[in-house]
This record gives sequence, structure tokens and C-alpha cells, in this order.
Amino acid sequence: MSSHMESAGGASATATGYSWKNIALCSGIWCFGVAVLFIQISTSSFLATKLVGRTLSTIPVGVFLISTAIGTTVVPSLISRFGGRAAYVSMYFAAALGCMLSTLGIYYLDDAPEQAFACVVLGCVPPGMAFAITNNVRFAVANFVPPAAAAKAVSYVVFGAIFAAVLGPELAKYVRYWLDVEFAGSYLLALIYHLILMSLAFAIDWPPPAGPPQGKVRSVREMFGSLPFVYSVGMQVLTFSSMAGLMVASPVAMQHNGISFISSTTAIQGHLLGMFAPAPLTPLIVGSVGEVTTVLLGLMVMTGGAAMNFAGDKIFASYVSSLLFVGIGWSWAYVASTGLTLKQIQPQEKFKMMAINDCAIFTMVAVCMASAGSYFVGVGSNWYYFTATYISFLGLGLLATLFAMATGLMSPPAPPGVDT
Repeated sequence: MSSHMESAGGASATATGYSWKNIALCSGIWCFGVAVLFIQISTSSFLATKLVGRTLSTIPVGVFLISTAIGTTVVPSLISRFGGRAAYVSMYFAAALGCMLSTLGIYYLDDAPEQAFACVVLGCVPPGMAFAITNNVRFAVANFVPPAAAAKAVSYVVFGAIFAAVLGPELAKYVRYWLDVEFAGSYLLALIYHLILMSLAFAIDWPPPAGPPQGKVRSVREMFGSLPFVYSVGMQVLTFSSMAGLMVASPVAMQHNGISFISSTTAIQGHLLGMFAPAPLTPLIVGSVGEVTTVLLGLMVMTGGAAMNFAGDKIFASYVSSLLFVGIGWSWAYVASTGLTLKQIQPQEKFKMMAINDCAIFTMVAVCMASAGSYFVGVGSNWYYFTATYISFLGLGLLATLFAMATGLMSPPAPPGVDT
């Protein structure tokens, strides 16, 4: 029955052009998946600081993202072999078990902080791997739209996460005492979200498993031998990791400077709105000025947003405004560079590209997130030095994008026989 449903769903999407039911379900997966991520971000640094100190404060979310990076290498193969429904549902079930471990560790080991911390870190592994498949949904939605609308479909999916601002950090700050021990309720909420994710994934009319790719598939070396591919993947890596480093360190800096947990979650909410609210506008911007210029605009907004941190490390508004504009810039640059990447591959290469692309992204994101707390302490808990580091990363992206524009790197090749 499952195979029949999947085949029927694929046929329906092809016949009608857009399968809005499946697009909405994909957007729901992205929404709840991002909500889980931001529960981790808004909660884990405060929890870890409480349990083992500020130096290790970003280790749980770092482990979460390292697990995501590992997951990206296996997710495309799982989907190709077993189909979307089996892959998504099984990974979300495992993630729910991981959240259960974190919840029980916090609740029952309240008087043993190091052991509780170990449970939280181990419990981050399955949800982290599941986030790899959540992130994959931006590619999966292409099954339910015409090929020319793939980039627009990505924006539809990304926009769904605007509700994660409420479902993630906002609810997390109110439910953290659900089980009487602080923050246990936050991880219980993440467990519930993974059960919802299982239901959403099961309801999608997935196409049948693709099986082995037909046609030539380039090697990793061949793909990275193409400068346009390197640029498009590199911009995703740079924009996501820079955004992530600033985002995960902001609650640590706020806590260090006497700003409360409630206030820090409000700042993260502003960041979420910045990341996902502009998504419907991104296709319009791309259509007007092109992907590369959209990447440039996004990087400029991210840089300006990061610079707002220099207004004062004890001023709550500077964190909110900075995270908001970093999020807006990320939305433009990341969605546009994802669209560029999709243009660099052939259909039979998509699963391999997904693995390479997302592994590169989340490996770097994991490094930035895991090291953010220790790096912040390492620079003397100086928020200005920390911010300057990430502005320099964004500067590299700006230079690379200006180079791509000046050289026409991402321009389509001219047809044979046409002088350029």
C-alpha cells in the first residue's frame, strides 16, 4: 500500500504541476524541525552553563550539528533506497528517543550535573541526525513542483519556519519547568515535536524510491573541480556557519552581560523572524536581480547586522537588531545560493550533491557552534572581538561574490557558435 500511495502521489504532482498538500506538509516539517533546532539553541547554552560552566556551554548544540553533518552523508542514500516516508519517519522516531534521554537525564540527575550534561550531549545525537533529513526537505519539495519552480518551492518551505519563532524558543521558555526541574520540559517539548514530524512525514505522498542513478554521476573531485559549484556550495557554507556562530554565541554573551534567559529567547525569536519572514520575497528579488546579486545583498545585510553588535554588549536592543538583520541577510543569501547549487547538477546527481552540499554546510556549522562558547571565553568574553571575527568571514564572502560578478563566473555558457 505504501508503494502504491507513493507512486500515486508522484503521479498527482506531475499531472497538476503543483501538489500544494505536499508542499504544505514539507513546510510543516521544516517549521517543526527548525523549532527543535532553536529549542536546542535557546536552551542548551543556558542549561550547559548551569551544569558545567560557560566554556562548555555550546557543546550540546555543537554535537547536535556534528550529528547533522554525519547524517547528511547517509540521508540521501536512505531516501534513494527506502523512499522518503521510511527514511523520514524512522529518523524522527530515533530523534524522539534521543530527546527522551535528555529529558530523563535532566530530571533524574538533577543532583549530578556532569552526568546530566552527558545525557544531554548524548541525547543530542539522534535529533541532530534527524535535522539532516529535515534540512533535506528543501530538496524533497522539488518532487511536488515543476522543475522551473524549484527555487520558488524552497522559499515556500523556508517560509513555514516563521511559526517556529513561537513553537521553538517562545514555548521553550514557558515549558522549561513542566517537570519541576528547569529545562526538562524544553526537551520534552522537542520530543513531542518529533512525534508531530513523524506524522507529517507519513502523510506526504512520496515518490517511489529512486534506486541507483541512471547516467553519468560526477565524482566529488569532478564536482569541486567546477568553480561555479565551489562558489555556490561555498556561499551556503559561509552564510550558514557565520549566521550560526553569531546566533549560538549571542545567548552566551547576553548571559555573561546580565541579560536574562527570557530576554535572550526574545532575541532568538527576532532572529527567527528575520531568517524566515522574508522568504516569500526572495524569489521576487532573485527574479529581479539574479541569484548572485541576491547573495551579495544578503551578505551586505548580514555584515551590517553583525556590526550592530558594536552598539553595546550590555544593550539588549543591539542583540535583537543584530540577530534580526543577520537573519534577513541569511534568508536572501542562503536561498539564492541553494538555487545556484541546484543549477550546477544533473538530475541523476541530486542525491550525491545533497550529501556533499549538506555535509560541507553542517560540518562547518558544527565547528562554529561547538567552538563559539570556548572562543568567546578565549577572547576574554569580549563580544566585540567575537563579532569582528565573523564580520571578517562575511568579508571573504563579499569578496568572492564580487569576483564572481566581475568575471561572470556564474553566467550560463554561450550557445555553440555564438561569439562572446
